[in-house]
Amino acid sequence: MKNSEDRIQRDKEIEAIESYALSTGIYTKLVDSNGEVIASAGRPCEYCRFCAEHQPDKDFRSKTYRYGSMQAQRFGGKYIYFCPMGLTNWASPIMKDGILVGALTAGPVMMFDMEEYIEFDLALRLKLEKQTKEQVRTLLQQLPFMEPKRVTGLAEQLFYTAAYLCEGDNDDYWMRRDNQQNQSDISEYIQCIKNITEGLGQEVYPIEKEKELLAYITDGNNEDAQRVLNEILGHILFHSGGNLDVIKVRVLELVIVLSRAVMESGGDVEMIFGWNLRYVNDINQITNFEDLTVWLSSIIRRFGDMVFGFSDVKHVDIMYKADKYIKQHYMEKLTLEDVASQVYLSPSYFSKIFKEEMGASFNNYLNKVRVDNAKRLLLKDGVNLVDISNMVGYEDQSYFSKVFKKLSGVTPGKFRETRGKNAKG
Repeated sequence: MKNSEDRIQRDKEIEAIESYALSTGIYTKLVDSNGEVIASAGRPCEYCRFCAEHQPDKDFRSKTYRYGSMQAQRFGGKYIYFCPMGLTNWASPIMKDGILVGALTAGPVMMFDMEEYIEFDLALRLKLEKQTKEQVRTLLQQLPFMEPKRVTGLAEQLFYTAAYLCEGDNDDYWMRRDNQQNQSDISEYIQCIKNITEGLGQEVYPIEKEKELLAYITDGNNEDAQRVLNEILGHILFHSGGNLDVIKVRVLELVIVLSRAVMESGGDVEMIFGWNLRYVNDINQITNFEDLTVWLSSIIRRFGDMVFGFSDVKHVDIMYKADKYIKQHYMEKLTLEDVASQVYLSPSYFSKIFKEEMGASFNNYLNKVRVDNAKRLLLKDGVNLVDISNMVGYEDQSYFSKVFKKLSGVTPGKFRETRGKNAKG
């Protein structure tokens, strides 16, 4: 009966992505909780295949899909994001009993000028020869170009499709299979502890194992992290006397330690706090140790992914969103803290990855955006320098002139006089 229900559900999911791809013309995928493609519909992206050949990380596509899925779950059912190659995708999660088990993801599409993308955005990620650039240009011309408003509408439509697939489904097959393996590992470790500590008459918390677990998570080594977690859980179970309330307290303590380590390694602070609030509620609903171990294993995978698993995807996505916000608000009194809050990161971590990804500090990049826009205004007659200074976000005209000369090699007045012929940059 269960297998029959599974087949019906899978047929339903495949029919849904085929219908979505047919009606929108967008390549659509059904992915599992690890970001692996189960089924797809529509015309595959040849440019994605080209990029895969030039990417050292052969799992970048599955990481991209998983990242989109988790972000969609976080942001209320839909999420528009940029892949490591800077193309636009969107995703909606498929939930079973409140657990993320997969997603629908659509794209990619192009939302930027193609030539600008090839010369600047792509140059940061792939070192392209002239002949290869022509090949890229041909492949990119096959991608649909879309305005942000239409992408938003298509993301909303995908959300409704995913919501239809989530109704009335309580499939827990994969959770039970993982649980059986974890319980076997934990049981073995309990026996090992028993043999080692028999006769000692005291509890010795495996602090070194905890450190080892933290190291594996920050390295993105989920397999070894799961192994060490099982050993720690075995220790907790053995020394708790089977008291579930005591076990829950110890597990929550472990989650807090992990949270701090993930935040120090660049994890999203607000997201982690949000998860932890949910975890407190979740753990109160758990009634047996087996379910507790499955629940904690899923947390370990999430923390590992946040720090390492799809950091490249996350950083590209953040930078595109930050860059878009800067270019929409450069004329205002804009601070690093303002932009960091828009991408849900702490200012210190945002500053760090901004410089790594963009090759310039936040302030230097903002000045460049402002000066580039000032150049455009200076070529228009009838707009005085004071007004231009204010229009691009500088309250002090003398400071504006100083920054302009530093980046352009000439003063704003000289730039206007020569129509930019002697300027640099």
